[in-house]
Amino acid sequence: MGYSLPRVATYFAGGIPDEQWRRLLGYCLDRADSFAVHFPDGPGMLSCGREEFPALAGVRVAPWAGMRESVEVSGPLTTESRELFRRLETSVTSYEAERKLWDYRLFRAGDIVLQVGDFSDVLVTADDGELAALRAEGVSTGGWDLA
Repeated sequence: MGYSLPRVATYFAGGIPDEQWRRLLGYCLDRADSFAVHFPDGPGMLSCGREEFPALAGVRVAPWAGMRESVEVSGPLTTESRELFRRLETSVTSYEAERKLWDYRLFRAGDIVLQVGDFSDVLVTADDGELAALRAEGVSTGGWDLA
């Protein structure tokens, strides 16, 4: 008998109520070990966090191929970076674009755990055990679609 790995899939989570969003974000922040956040290379509506993230210890700032004249700030998830995410990312349904991160990813051992694009397009990568843990945390996953 062979050992099978847990089935990992990526889900489009859709609009998540604020309380569930904060639980989901907390769960992912606790399990992830690094991040990448994307910003235009200048001030504007997509620039929330553009000053704070590069100031974190151990980060790298480099051009981002995903958009012309933009940068990627990447680094380890530390207590400070986790708190910055929690402070800025309170909702994906009701927010002011100037006060919310536009595009980012959380990673665990190089694999994407959580991806948010265009402020509120939420993709979650999880196995069946992680989905069960999220449900136990009060996050409703029943309406999530495979991405």
